[in-house]
Amino acid sequence: MTITEAQRFELHLGLQGALGDTVANTLMEHLPPSGWSDVVRLRDLDEFEKRMDLRFQVIDMRFEQIDRRFETIDQRFEQMDRRFETIDQRFEQIDQRFDQIDHRFHTIDRRFEQIDQRFDTVATKDDLALVHVQMGGLSRDISRLNRGFAVLVGGMISGFAAVMVLLIQLNMNISQL
Repeated sequence: MTITEAQRFELHLGLQGALGDTVANTLMEHLPPSGWSDVVRLRDLDEFEKRMDLRFQVIDMRFEQIDRRFETIDQRFEQMDRRFETIDQRFEQIDQRFDQIDHRFHTIDRRFEQIDQRFDTVATKDDLALVHVQMGGLSRDISRLNRGFAVLVGGMISGFAAVMVLLIQLNMNISQL
């Protein structure tokens, strides 16, 4: 039961009349200002502590879930790194193929120069036959070069497609964060 300030004042006056001012004031100072309902008991503190423990357990579980999600994301990034390493290796192979094709072009250029020089000095049918044979060899080299280019371009296209797939996956992983 709570009492009002008016009731409290009347109690103080009654105590002063019965016990005197000093004793009445001392007794009133020991009473809580607005009743016992505002005073915390040990049992209330124990219940509060249990509720707080439960809340912290829930928060700890949420942090564990977040940690697991970050571990999953780290694993995905490691997979992406491995894929990019594979793509880098493919591009290195393509660079090597380009170097080989470049070397073949230089070889073909030298043969064309030799053929041009022979045309300048051709005088007999035998020389023309030799030039024809050399042109046939040059034609085979050009055919091989075309096939090499087709393989190289196909490799580049597949490499670019793989990079695009990885970039799309990376974008999706980042958007899930």
